[in-house]
Amino acid sequence: EPVPADGGFEWEGQRFELTGMLHAMDGPVPLISFGLRFETGHGRFLITSDARFEPERYGALYEWADTIFHDCETTYRSDGVPAPSGIHAHYEELKTLPAGLRAKLWLYHYQPGWRPDAEADGFRGFVAKGQAFEI
Repeated sequence: EPVPADGGFEWEGQRFELTGMLHAMDGPVPLISFGLRFETGHGRFLITSDARFEPERYGALYEWADTIFHDCETTYRSDGVPAPSGIHAHYEELKTLPAGLRAKLWLYHYQPGWRPDAEADGFRGFVAKGQAFEI
């Protein structure tokens, strides 16, 4: 069923609200991806979907959430220099977030291969394939 951009839906007895996230620009036209926010007995959760690094745009959402599943690019050139696409938040950008916010973030949607030490950098970690969360 279609869901209004400013709406939400219920699934399996859980209410989810859509959250517009800036994914990319097509010239002057913003391309929006929709994240999800929801609340359970275990806290408030945000899943960003495909979002550029724009903490000023998402500050209120970041503050609201107890746990954030944030997409995270991990592309680096062969010489180790970050190579962000500008479409997804890059790990090096996310590292500039305040420590209290990084401590809420689980990182996903990353490239295969080498990854930085997310826990050492104050994140909850990278979501592993098949990992389950009690939410």
